[in-house]
Amino acid sequence: MENRTGRSTGRAGPRWAPFDQFIAGNFVLWSLVILFGYRWRHLEFYIYMLLVLLQAAGMLAVWRVLRRFDLPMWLLTLLEVAIIAHLVGGSFFVHGTRLYDTYLVSGVPLPPWFSQLLRYDKLLHFYFAAVGLAGLRWLWPGLELGRADRPFALFLMILIVMGVCSLVEITEYIGTKLVSLPDVGGYDNNLQDLLANLCGTLVAVAGILVRDHWVRGRLSRNSGRSQRDNRVTAQL
Repeated sequence: MENRTGRSTGRAGPRWAPFDQFIAGNFVLWSLVILFGYRWRHLEFYIYMLLVLLQAAGMLAVWRVLRRFDLPMWLLTLLEVAIIAHLVGGSFFVHGTRLYDTYLVSGVPLPPWFSQLLRYDKLLHFYFAAVGLAGLRWLWPGLELGRADRPFALFLMILIVMGVCSLVEITEYIGTKLVSLPDVGGYDNNLQDLLANLCGTLVAVAGILVRDHWVRGRLSRNSGRSQRDNRVTAQL
């Protein structure tokens, strides 16, 4: 079994690890969604099969890269929540409006471009980016890129997550040019997605800094208490 650094701990791990189950389960889930959930777009059948093969190749690549890390259950759970929320957002309708296009907070006097950030779609972008940064922070020691608690390391994490989010938007743009995708694309939509992603990374970094400060304070208090106990014991 390997720890988060990818080095063997000398213990035999399960043959069917949680991450293996995560990848296999989502491959089945996404294959069903592509083959049956996207049929309303009336594309040629070979395009659906091509999409299945592409997502299989992507998941295999992710599995090959990340399986050496012992990903924690909390991270896999947060990722699965994001995936399910994405599928629900595109499949369910509220009062005739797709959930992705629904404003979860309404009646707030905000500029139109800013109020877009309160849509289900943008809040999910926020969540994806926040979870991505939290996961990258957990992986950072295993990537051997230096200490994860340094401000510059956190800045690099923001850049990496935003780079991945930009690739998603580029892929989305290319998709709108290859096939008809009326629900995505557009300059405003893509930039609002990236703005929501940025807000997610910043909130995640703020949470990490608060947690690290709390952990250091607790360790310091425990250390001080232990030193006092040792002095009292020595006096006895």
